[in-house]
Amino acid sequence: TPHEDLMVSLDLRSVFERLPERQQTLVKLLQSNTVSEAAREMGVSRAVVYTLLTDVREALTEAGYAPPSRQSNREKL
Repeated sequence: TPHEDLMVSLDLRSVFERLPERQQTLVKLLQSNTVSEAAREMGVSRAVVYTLLTDVREALTEAGYAPPSRQSNREKL
């Protein structure tokens, strides 16, 4: 429902605002750039970008936004 969508949006904004500035910058950059472009813009390696993304994912998971579990192909059969 629109109300639920709004609540999720506000909750995600709250999670975003609690992120360190560097991670907030990365999230903003990745909305319109590739990982390589974001790394270049931030003056860091792609490895650092992936490490920062891991931290962002952890923050989202702690807030209850865990990614769906992945099943192996064998489990799907």
